[in-house]
Amino acid sequence: MFDAGRTVRLIVSVGRTLSARDALIASLWKPQLVYILGSIAVAILLICAGLALELRPLDRLTDGLSAHPLQSRARIDSTDLHAELQPMVAAFNASLDTIERQTATQRRFIADAAHQIRTPLTLLGSQLQYARRQNSLDDVRETLLAMHHSNRAMVALINQLLMLAQAEAADYTAFQGEAVDLKAVITRAIEKLALAASRRDIELAVSFADALVVSGSEPLLSAVISNLVDNAIRYSPKGSHVTVEAARVDNTVRIDVIDEGAGIPDALRERVFEAFFHASEEEGSGLGLAIAREIVRAHGGTIVIGDASPSGAKFSVTLKAATIYPRPDDNY
Repeated sequence: MFDAGRTVRLIVSVGRTLSARDALIASLWKPQLVYILGSIAVAILLICAGLALELRPLDRLTDGLSAHPLQSRARIDSTDLHAELQPMVAAFNASLDTIERQTATQRRFIADAAHQIRTPLTLLGSQLQYARRQNSLDDVRETLLAMHHSNRAMVALINQLLMLAQAEAADYTAFQGEAVDLKAVITRAIEKLALAASRRDIELAVSFADALVVSGSEPLLSAVISNLVDNAIRYSPKGSHVTVEAARVDNTVRIDVIDEGAGIPDALRERVFEAFFHASEEEGSGLGLAIAREIVRAHGGTIVIGDASPSGAKFSVTLKAATIYPRPDDNY
């Protein structure tokens, strides 16, 4: 308002009831709250429905696995699964196959081991009963000597069982940094078995090359060489030869144990590596080759059987050569 240039102060008052103000505020937030709560409820329903539809194949898988008896072969059928789940199911089935094979092998090994140990124990029991009925001291001594031989055979069998268990549980990564001079290992094995070869009039021959060093466990590799050479002596005819040849081939070390026996038929060349398998009537526990294969596998190598010339068998062990060498004071 203007009045000849003078400023006049005016006061304008507007009045409104409190109830009208509260009604205005309520009209602003209540619809929004209802909208938000409704949206949340609809989202929850949609999520539950979606999860129910998406997880229905997994529910069927759970029911299918629960329906299998413990002794039956349990596998997951991936035909109705989503493409994203099929690789996971395939990996799971592969793991089940591995576990089943290991379990079957373990059960068979335990059954065979129990049978092998029961035989000498039964023989010891029979010898004890026989000794109790003898009145002659000479007969008792003879029986005790037979019991001593039976006990030694059982101890040797148990030691081989323990060696086989150790070989199966061996992990090459645990001794990657250990340098093993195979020339020393082979020499000690030949020296240890020289008497057994002499008793059968078998000549042991060794052919070496330089730098036969691998990474691994010396006691386990020594068991491999000893078992192979002992096997060759056991199955070679009297007056024959057993040859051990070792050489470096590229980045590997190859060891050949060659005998002049009857050889091994092709059909039995895989079975001879099974525990307690006997390819002939020769006395033995049937564990030597099984131990050798498990140790070679633990070292990341291979062991195969070939034909010797003109007759016999040739066991070839191939191991990865090491880039590290033994200390100068590791003499033999």
